[in-house]
Amino acid sequence: MERFFNTAGPQKPEICYTIDPLSRFELDEVLTLIRQQRYFVLHAPRQTGKTSCMLALRDYLNQEGDYIAVYANVEGGQASRNNVESVVKSTVDTLAEEFRSAVGNDLPLEIRDEVQQVGKDSMLSTYLRRLSENLPKPIVLVIDEIDALVGDQHGEFLEMIPNAPIGLFPGLDYEGEQIDNIKGRPLFIYTDGLNEAENAQQEQLGDDRLLSILRTTPFHSAEQVIETLKAEVETHRNGAEPNDDLTMMCLRVN
Repeated sequence: MERFFNTAGPQKPEICYTIDPLSRFELDEVLTLIRQQRYFVLHAPRQTGKTSCMLALRDYLNQEGDYIAVYANVEGGQASRNNVESVVKSTVDTLAEEFRSAVGNDLPLEIRDEVQQVGKDSMLSTYLRRLSENLPKPIVLVIDEIDALVGDQHGEFLEMIPNAPIGLFPGLDYEGEQIDNIKGRPLFIYTDGLNEAENAQQEQLGDDRLLSILRTTPFHSAEQVIETLKAEVETHRNGAEPNDDLTMMCLRVN
């Protein structure tokens, strides 16, 4: 089969033109984090190869033989993301099936069945602990689409269709989107001068920090949200000159 350029879903080197996914991030640094039993986040825009990189990392670790590495996409729990018990059970089910494939026996399914009566607050951790106790090698768990489980009561990034920047080239067609209902929920819009604001060490504020601020800041008014973020950016910059222009808008429809 003739190869093609794939822009939807994980790369398959046998049929897609592909750059080695392991060459696209600092593999040695990631392996150090794994040896130190730490967690990390692989963050990048949509359709830039994150899933392909995670699958390649899983395969690399399993081939090396020091770990049992499993990739799990938990997006299936999105439909019930406001029901914690349902989301936890869905996640455990997904992990059990992936671990079963990785180890080649039904032990992960048996442990899943054993923890069904555990409360929702500890079911997932109990499952992973018992699994770790019964498997012959340390576990490396690679989770994809975890943000799909964020409930509606919390701040979350809207999934948007990628478009070219406005005004970049004349005559470009743009694909529009609609949000069904934002009534009662603040909508915050910003340019990348916010999340990419840098300090003197060129460290960015980052999406995770931005989302954390929005989630932990009680909403009193749109102006208060803007002023809070302006102060956070200035604190992060710590005297460094702005590295980009910054525009923010916040509104809530009652």
